[in-house]
Amino acid sequence: MSAWEQRKLGEYFPKILSGNRLPKTMIIEGNVPYVIATTANNGVGAYLSESQKDYSNNTMKKFDENSITVSIDNPEAIFIQTKPFVASNVMRVLHNSELNFDELQFFKHILKTKAKRFDWSSKFSGPVIKEISFFAPSNDKELQKIGEIVTNFDHLIALHQRKPKCISKLT
Repeated sequence: MSAWEQRKLGEYFPKILSGNRLPKTMIIEGNVPYVIATTANNGVGAYLSESQKDYSNNTMKKFDENSITVSIDNPEAIFIQTKPFVASNVMRVLHNSELNFDELQFFKHILKTKAKRFDWSSKFSGPVIKEISFFAPSNDKELQKIGEIVTNFDHLIALHQRKPKCISKLT
């Protein structure tokens, strides 16, 4: 077992991107997930057309799957996106193609923990996110194992939360 060391999120996510400004009145329906600062549906607020333009008539930025989306003003809107997507301007996108889903789970939970303690009178911006410090194993294999444990806990929690709904449907 290797030692743990203090790290910063910017070491894993050196480039944090933001989405596009898109008023609701400009939305053209389609099949591209549009991530906004909502806590429902994994942050997906609508599905947009492939040719969707933003407020300034620019093509919407498309982001890769296996990215973490973080709202700058909603501490509960932190999710892993498993499909390509576009995002609103209040969302920050963290992507590292070398990280797998389980490792992203580890970082998502760090972000959720830090967001609960963040002073929301200021924005949870890219530079702020990069400076978030945490302790992590110095060995990447151990980081993956911890991520797997976090993923398993998330699945168990989701199953536990669905149990009352399933039982109520049976009665």
